[in-house]
Amino acid sequence: MENPVEPVSETTPIEVAIKTSRELYERLALLLVEVQQRNEALVNENEQLKQQISDEDALKTRLREALSMVGRLTAENRELRARLEQANFVQGEEGQQQTFPETRRLILASGLFDEAWYLEKYPDVRESGMDPLEHYLQNGARRGLDPSPAFSTKKYLLRYPDVRDAGMNPLAHYVDYGRAEGRKID
Repeated sequence: MENPVEPVSETTPIEVAIKTSRELYERLALLLVEVQQRNEALVNENEQLKQQISDEDALKTRLREALSMVGRLTAENRELRARLEQANFVQGEEGQQQTFPETRRLILASGLFDEAWYLEKYPDVRESGMDPLEHYLQNGARRGLDPSPAFSTKKYLLRYPDVRDAGMNPLAHYVDYGRAEGRKID
């Protein structure tokens, strides 16, 4: 039997070029899809970065506003402290602070300063010969002395640190402001 000979197919250069072109086209199509996917990812990342920058700018703006507010409040606090000090004290001899007569009158009328009790409780005041109320206003409160059994200097300053921080005499503060503000003394 005779072997039939299969015809050898010869590829023409045009066919080779077409096949190569198809392969290149398919690779290019795949690369184009990959480039498009990467581009979309970059666009998304860019949008996220823009949002982060916008958020950071908003935070910076809020921080500047907060710092500005702190500055204004600090200035207001200083002004109020100065006004409070002016309202409660005048400079006396040798730089000693003396309370306004109205504050002294209010303290005496309040019944929260007991002169006899103060002199008995603190004999050094009696021995000094200084006016007991003036002693309390000038020195006693700073030393944590009580003006009477009804008012605790230390407790009032612990309960109301704003009074302590302002450097005010606690009893003077209470009769001038604290009572009207509803602050407690017990």
